[in-house]
Amino acid sequence: MSNDTLPSLLRAQSEQRGADVAIRHKQLGIWHALRWQDAQREVLQLAAVLRERGFNKGDALFLLSHPRPQALLLQLAAQWLGGLAAPVDLLVERAVTVQLLQKLRPAFVFAEGEDEVALLAEAELAPRLVIYADRRGLAGDAQASRLDYADALKLATAPLHEAPLVAPVDHAFAFHRLDAGGLVHLQT
Repeated sequence: MSNDTLPSLLRAQSEQRGADVAIRHKQLGIWHALRWQDAQREVLQLAAVLRERGFNKGDALFLLSHPRPQALLLQLAAQWLGGLAAPVDLLVERAVTVQLLQKLRPAFVFAEGEDEVALLAEAELAPRLVIYADRRGLAGDAQASRLDYADALKLATAPLHEAPLVAPVDHAFAFHRLDAGGLVHLQT
C-alpha cells in the first residue's frame, strides 16, 4: 500500500496506531480527542454520504468554515473519493465571498453554521448538499439538501470499504480568489 496521499496516510495510521490520538480539539472549553481508527471510520462514513449524494472523482467540496475537526474529516472524505477540498476565505468582505460563490456555484459545501449557510442564500445558490457543523439557528431546517454533521454520520447506508480513489498526482486542495476586476483565480 502506498502512503503518498492524505487518505492513504490516514488508513496506514489507523492500521498501525489505531488506538492512539489523532486529533485533539477544544469545544466549549472541554478537550476532546479522536483516535486514528475513529477518524478513519468517520471519514469512510462521510465518504459514503458524499457518494450517495452524487459526489464523484474530480468534484470539489467547498469549505465555508474556520478550521475544525469536522472540516478536516470531510476534506479527507472528499479526497478519499478522488475529489478535492476548496476552502473559501471567510476573512474577506462578505460581498466578495458572495460574488465568488456566485461565480463558482458549488454543488457540495461544508458550512460552519447559520451565518455561512446564509452566504449561500445571499448568493442565490442551492447546492446539491450542504453539511453544517453548528445546528444552532438551523435546527428547524427542513431542506433535504442540508444535513447536520452528526446526522450525516448516521445517514451512510454503509461505510466505504474500498481503497482511496485519489491518486498521488491528483490535487488535494483548490484555492479560489477574486481579483479587483472580478475574475476568479485558481491555485491548486
